[in-house]
Amino acid sequence: MSEKIQIIPFRGNTNLVDDLQLIVKESEFGIPAEPTNIDQQSNIRIILDNTASRNVDAMLQDECLVSSSGIAELTVVSDAKLDVKFGNGLYAERIDIAIEEGVYHVTKKVYFERPIVNFPELNAIPIPVDLLTVHIKFEKVAESVSNEDAEPQIDAVFNAYSHLGFFLVDLPRFKGVLQEKYGNQLTDLVSELTTTELVEELFQQEIIMMVWGINPYTYPIYSTNEPVSILPVLGEEFGSVGLYNLDENITELSIIQGSALRNYPDFLNESWSKINIFGEGKKATLKPYQLKDKDG
Repeated sequence: MSEKIQIIPFRGNTNLVDDLQLIVKESEFGIPAEPTNIDQQSNIRIILDNTASRNVDAMLQDECLVSSSGIAELTVVSDAKLDVKFGNGLYAERIDIAIEEGVYHVTKKVYFERPIVNFPELNAIPIPVDLLTVHIKFEKVAESVSNEDAEPQIDAVFNAYSHLGFFLVDLPRFKGVLQEKYGNQLTDLVSELTTTELVEELFQQEIIMMVWGINPYTYPIYSTNEPVSILPVLGEEFGSVGLYNLDENITELSIIQGSALRNYPDFLNESWSKINIFGEGKKATLKPYQLKDKDG
């Protein structure tokens, strides 16, 4: 069954998407845009979005917009197939996306993200670590964006992580627990979290979520009160799911690289990215997803 959102993930040079074209019934429609001026290898995802909501826009709102453009009209006839061509015509994808017959306004926005922090492990990996997102939005002429449901609340942070992953913590309360137990004594908290009851104490206070034992890489972390609204963009679910209790008064958490925990108390003086926490109740889920290209 055709979906209203489809994704083309691949790795390549960012200039591949500068000349992106849509092909409907053998008619080509170019989407002119200012060049991204980012000539490098990147992880690339092309998101084709035929929903009547702004969910994907909300998901990408914190990423760096590098170009934006649109075409006046795209006419879709009954049973038309949509192809996407890019890379000066070298690459083409047949997209099974649900687009009804009609006339559409099409916009193209390009976003680029690079990790805030890098790790030596990533420098040794012969694959790109940056993320380029191309969002192609179809809006049927004479139809307005649906307001039937409130738009989901979404926040995101893109960064690099080592095999020690990351921690989502209420930093002021986390700091209080650590200073009470260790003062300003130099401490390897990775060891403490795995060999003492520290982690249980933090869980009991409902101030922490944690993921480690993962492959070093870069990826976005999304927070939302409506995960269903962004599932089509996330890819395939994999790995184990974490279920945590969080104090209901928490509205944001700091994201700390697991590797930083080896350097207590120095890491407390660093400026850590924060992510908003949405929804009601105290149950919070951490679930990993992956996007795969044709090579897996």
